[in-house]
Amino acid sequence: MVLGDALDPVAPVASTFTLLQTVQLLASTMNYTRQRGPDSASVTNGSTFDIIIVGGGTAGLVVANRLSEVQDWRVLVVEAGDDPSLVSGIPGLFPFLIRSGEDWGFQNVYEPEYAQGLNNNTSYLPAGKCLGGSSSIHDLLYERGNPDDYNEWAALGNPGWDWDNCLYYFKKLEGVVDQRILERPTATNHCTNGPWNIQAQKVNSQFEQINSILLSAFRDIGSPTLSDLIQLPQNGTAVPDFTITAEERLRASTFQSYLIPIKDRPNLSVLKNAFVTQIIIVDNIAVGVKVVLDSGEVIIINANIEVIISAGVYNTPKLLQLSGIGPREHLERLNITVKANLPVGSNLTDHGFAPLVITGNDNALTAAETVLSLIDLTSFPLPIVCGAFYFSEEGTVPDIQHITSAGGAASPLFLYLFNVKFNYNLKVTLSFINATKDRQLIYSLVQLMKPDSTGYVKIRSTDPFDDPIISHNYLKTGDDLMKLTAGLKKIAELRNAPYFSRTDSKVVTPDLDECRAFEKGTDEYWVCYVKQLASTTYHAVGTCRMAPLSNGGVVDSSLKVYHLSRLRVVDASVFPTQPCSKTCAPVVMVAEKAADIIKLDHGKRVDEFVCSQTLD
Repeated sequence: MVLGDALDPVAPVASTFTLLQTVQLLASTMNYTRQRGPDSASVTNGSTFDIIIVGGGTAGLVVANRLSEVQDWRVLVVEAGDDPSLVSGIPGLFPFLIRSGEDWGFQNVYEPEYAQGLNNNTSYLPAGKCLGGSSSIHDLLYERGNPDDYNEWAALGNPGWDWDNCLYYFKKLEGVVDQRILERPTATNHCTNGPWNIQAQKVNSQFEQINSILLSAFRDIGSPTLSDLIQLPQNGTAVPDFTITAEERLRASTFQSYLIPIKDRPNLSVLKNAFVTQIIIVDNIAVGVKVVLDSGEVIIINANIEVIISAGVYNTPKLLQLSGIGPREHLERLNITVKANLPVGSNLTDHGFAPLVITGNDNALTAAETVLSLIDLTSFPLPIVCGAFYFSEEGTVPDIQHITSAGGAASPLFLYLFNVKFNYNLKVTLSFINATKDRQLIYSLVQLMKPDSTGYVKIRSTDPFDDPIISHNYLKTGDDLMKLTAGLKKIAELRNAPYFSRTDSKVVTPDLDECRAFEKGTDEYWVCYVKQLASTTYHAVGTCRMAPLSNGGVVDSSLKVYHLSRLRVVDASVFPTQPCSKTCAPVVMVAEKAADIIKLDHGKRVDEFVCSQTLD
C-alpha cells in the first residue's frame, strides 16, 4: 500500500477496512472456538444469595472463584456484558476489541489546550464490558510493578499490603507454562501451579531479530537488557511476557483462567446482560442490589453476607454515588440521599503517555508482508520490548516506562493502532504513516509512572444509564508535563544508537497547529507536542482509595467501605497509588488477597498456597 503524500483519508481508511476483513477471515479459519461460560442464571425478584459480586470483570471473577470454594456460600456474579467473543480469545487480535460491544467506550472530558491531536480532542477510555472485563480486551502484557509500590501502600496506612504480602499473591495467581521463564535468574519469583497462565512471546526469526535490535539500541542509550520485567532494579529493557494459555494458546483472561474451570460449580451463579443500578442500603447495611435485566425487568436481589463491588475504576464510583455513597455536596446537588459522605471518585490517576515515532531501515517489510506476519495469531503479533528509566540516582521506582514496537513500511496495522486504538486524529495518524511509507516504523509509548496529577469520576445525573463525567487532568500538576517531556526526549535518543544512525533515522514531528509558534525539536515544541498528544495507556486506578479516612480513604485495608456494613470494593479503584506496571496483574493480585481477607473475616478456612516451580 502506498499512501502518497497527500492527506487523503480515503486510502488509509479503506486499507484499515481491508485489514479488518483480513483479520476476521483469519479468525474464522483458525482452529478456535468461542469459549462459553455458564448459562445465565435464572434470578427472580426477591432472590437471595450469600454473596453478590457486582461485575464479572478482571477482579470479580477471581473473587467469585475463590469465594465459591466455600461450599456453603451461594455466590452470584452480576455482569452487564456477556461471554467474551471469539475475537477476544485469539491473542493476536487484541487491537480490534477496542470500540467493540465488549468495551464501555468512555471518554475523558474536553480540556482546552490539551489533546488537540486526538479525535474529538479528548482521550478515549476503554473498559471491558464482558465476563473477564478488561482482562478480556487488554493487550496481554504481564507485569507486577516495583516492591516500593506496595511498600508505599502499606506506609499510607494499609497494613498487610507491603511487598512481601503482595508477592505471596502474585505467586499464587501465576501458572507459568513456559520453561524459558523458569530458566531465568528470576525463576524463584515465579510459580507454575496458579490459575493464570504466563508465557514468553512466541517469536519467529523476524521478530527475534527486531527485538534484538531494539534491545541493543536501548542499551546504547543507557537502558541495560533485563531477563524479564520482574527483574530488579527495573532500570532496563526486556521482551515482555504474556497472559496466554498453554495448549490452546488462548487469551488467559480471568474468564478463561478463573471462571471456565469452575463454571459448573453448583454454588456459583452468573447473571449476564444484567445492569446493577443501585446498592440497597438499610440502616447503613448493604442488603442487596437493584438490577435491570436484559428484558427490561427491574428486580431486587438480596445478599445475606456481603455485597462486593467489582465494576471497575469508572463504574464502581458511579454505582456508589448513585447509591448515596460519595461527596455530600455533589450528591445533594442531584437530590440523592447521602448514606456515606466519602471522597468516592476522587484520586483518579493513570499512566499518561506521549507517543514517539522514529524511522528505521529503508529496507523495511512491505505492507503485505506486515499483514502476512499476523497469520500466526497465537501470540502478540508484533516485535515488542518494554522498559524503564530512572531520572534520579537515589530513586527506587522508575520515572518513565516505555512500550516500544516496530512495523513495516506504511503498515495498515499501525494506521489502525494510531487512529482507532490510540485515538489520534487522521492528520496526526497520517503524519506518522506517511513519514514511514518506505521505511521501518519504530513506535514508543512513553509513560509517566508516578503522576502527581489526579482527576475524578462523577455521576452526570441520577439516570444510571448516563455515562459518568471523567476527568483525568493529565499533566496538570507538579512536574508531570516536564517529566514526561524529558522521558520522550530520552527515548528520542534511539535515533543516535548505531543501528538507527546508520539508517539516517529521524524523529517524526507532526505539524500540530497548536505548536506552530515553536521550532521543531526545541524544548518548547516538545512540551507543546506532549500536551497535544498525551493520552491514556488504560491503567486508571484509585477512585475508591484504600487508605485511612484521614488520608482520603473510601475503603479500609480490608476493602470495606467506611461507615457502612457488608459492603466492599475489589478492583483497581482501591489502589492507593499507581504501581509502576501495567495494572492487570496487580488487579488480580488484589482480588486474590481480598478473597482470603473475606474468608478470614467470616471464619472460613484459607489454605496456604505452596508455590511449585517445575513443569510436569
